[in-house]
Amino acid sequence: MNRATTTGASSTLHSKAIPLAVAGLALGLVTACASPHVTRYPALSIDTTTEHCRAENIGRLVPLLPEEQAILDDEDRRRDERTIALMLERAARDVAAHSDSVEACLATVNEGEALFVRLLRRNQANLAGAGGFEPAEDAVILEVQKRITDLWRADQSARATLVSLPLSAARDARFWANRLASAHTIRMDVSSSRYLESLLEDYDWIDRDRFGHPVSAHAWLLIQHADNRVDLQAKALSRMEPYLASGGIKPANYAYLWDRVAVNSGRPQRYGTQPIWTCVDDKLELAPIEDRERADTLRQALAMNSVAAQLAEMSRTACGASER
Repeated sequence: MNRATTTGASSTLHSKAIPLAVAGLALGLVTACASPHVTRYPALSIDTTTEHCRAENIGRLVPLLPEEQAILDDEDRRRDERTIALMLERAARDVAAHSDSVEACLATVNEGEALFVRLLRRNQANLAGAGGFEPAEDAVILEVQKRITDLWRADQSARATLVSLPLSAARDARFWANRLASAHTIRMDVSSSRYLESLLEDYDWIDRDRFGHPVSAHAWLLIQHADNRVDLQAKALSRMEPYLASGGIKPANYAYLWDRVAVNSGRPQRYGTQPIWTCVDDKLELAPIEDRERADTLRQALAMNSVAAQLAEMSRTACGASER
């Protein structure tokens, strides 16, 4: 669910979640570590033998930022939150099991949360004025432009934070900060997907002519990150295709989404834009591809660089990210 790198065509950040294995349990310590936290959540109805996902104890294991509080008013979003809660509950078990004392456990959780919030706030501030666009005269189109730009900023700040917090092998504060960054990124993806799905009921696609180049590109990127909604990605891809001939979309964006839909559907990609997100000797390898030589020919027609050049760029970003 969390994929983190850059495209060859822009400096936008991508992410896909990493499955987290469950370590051994230290139930008494886990419960003690979690119990001081005060909940801000409704009952999540998670079937578990630990105390972590009980409504009165979940508390800071699933922290919400102020701008995310509206989630609690949305029944569908609370269902998504159960998935996030389970991921963090597993991570919390690991933290507790690797802590020498309750105090050490709490210190890890508190330090990790502070690190996550600090980096996220910094990235949000860096992106506060980014993604500008030419305001449309039509008030409805203008509102769409503003909303997509806000979602794009939230997407990029979330991913920049996740990239700066690579998953730590140690069950330390950085490990916990990574899990919080992952949860936050998932929340942003869900928000973006839900909004874009509603837009596709009113518009065929967010094209350049009506919405402007930046907003059209932002909408594409948000769909590109909707990896848990391959049906929505496929729908967007079909809506984008007619705009290839007219120039209503950036051709390379169509190639990226074509490959994303293929890989998410278990099929070989065509344009060579999607790697396997595991670094081996500081390099990434491509996910299965139809024909690598033909891919370079197709990419050239879309004004894209070679498969090898893009893969090297993504490897530098994904495999060379340093902790800050």
